[in-house]
Amino acid sequence: MAVVSLEEFKRLKTKVENAKREADRAEGAYEAAMKRLGELGFEDVEHANARLAELRDELNTAEEEYQNKLDEFNEKWEEKLA
Repeated sequence: MAVVSLEEFKRLKTKVENAKREADRAEGAYEAAMKRLGELGFEDVEHANARLAELRDELNTAEEEYQNKLDEFNEKWEEKLA
């Protein structure tokens, strides 16, 4: 068995304590995020991502419709707008 110096032991102990604190923070952030998803009506991240994809599709469709209507308007009223 290898002998570890006191300084090496302290360094490793500090490293472990820092890793534990970071893991605790990450776990807290995860729990908060999952709670917020639940408050928004989502069971998990996959459901939230699916809804996000739906909303993006709806947005793209609405933007296309808007642009088409704007183009139609501009064509119809081009002479009056100039």
